[in-house]
Amino acid sequence: MIKAVTFDFWSTLFDDIGDVGHRRQEWRVATMQQALAKGGWQGELEQVIAAVGEAEGQCTTIRHLGGVDFTPEEQLTAILNMLEFNPSPVVRDEVFEAYTTAVDHFPPDPLPGAISVVKEISRELPIALISNTGITPGSVLRRVLAKAGILECFKVLTFSNEVNMVKPNPGIFLHTAHQLGVDISETLHVGDNFRADVLGAVGVGAKGVWLNPQGGSAPEAYAVIKAMAELRDVVLRG
Repeated sequence: MIKAVTFDFWSTLFDDIGDVGHRRQEWRVATMQQALAKGGWQGELEQVIAAVGEAEGQCTTIRHLGGVDFTPEEQLTAILNMLEFNPSPVVRDEVFEAYTTAVDHFPPDPLPGAISVVKEISRELPIALISNTGITPGSVLRRVLAKAGILECFKVLTFSNEVNMVKPNPGIFLHTAHQLGVDISETLHVGDNFRADVLGAVGVGAKGVWLNPQGGSAPEAYAVIKAMAELRDVVLRG
């Protein structure tokens, strides 16, 4: 029996349309450079771009090897070390703000059917979000959810930077189920990343639904859906 449903965030509920991700990154690095320059750093924009890219690579490696997060605060420390710059606390805060809040200026769009499905399912079952956050922390993603009108639908919000675990680490699924007050075997998790979302959920005893626009089959998955609108029937089936 399904007693709770958990959702991934990126590419499941929200995604970047067109070049918004590129424009977001351009704004991020340019605003970081401005804050750094105000604090006395004399480097070039290309150095900021390279340092941000290197930090993203470190984040991917650390997550893959250890199942723990490389938080935005840790990413910024790595970036400043690469730039060989030790700013004042005030300047550091300004750089961190530029680094982490670009989504406020260039937000992702809800995927078709996602908002209505979240609202509908939340009226019948407790729901939660389980998100590997990357550069953008949970504090900012909460604002995205609020603007979309679904923040209050979620009983639990689990962001990797706040719990220092990333999918497919079993702990992030178990933590969320505990917060929901249900057994892990009674939860259904839906996401687009087969390894992180489906295999991660199934590996800890939950049901994993794979959102794959190409369709197909996956023996490990409880179901494969092409669009979020199909999730309602999957939950009813359970």
